[in-house]
Amino acid sequence: MNKKKIFSLALTLICLVVFCSGCDFSKKKSSVDLQSMMQIASEINKACPVFVDSDTRLDNVLALPDKKLKYNYTLVNLAKESIDTAILKTNLEPVIIKNIQVSKEMETLRDNDVIFIYSYKDMNGDPVIEIEITPDLYKGN
Repeated sequence: MNKKKIFSLALTLICLVVFCSGCDFSKKKSSVDLQSMMQIASEINKACPVFVDSDTRLDNVLALPDKKLKYNYTLVNLAKESIDTAILKTNLEPVIIKNIQVSKEMETLRDNDVIFIYSYKDMNGDPVIEIEITPDLYKGN
């Protein structure tokens, strides 16, 4: 995967934060349970699927047990064979972490130690990479 595609994916994450700014998570209950996370996922899913850039589509968001929120993406123009997953993870993970750290909309989720999972599949629906961001990563512990 070339640097242009990786940069595009990084911008995707930034776009997602902007997109989710309409979903004000900070006004949710101060504690996060599966029910409130399901409501958050439902709000985001109302706009899905949504292209966040020309190569990346957010398909849906799932609330999972144990305070996990999973974002499912499709890389619509890429086949798994053309992607260097190690480079992709190396370049995406810090961008994801930074977005989680600074997003006002994710403040309540951060405060409640939510685990964020970013799952990517290729244009054929084959799994490419899954990046799990735990509280120790975004809180710097």
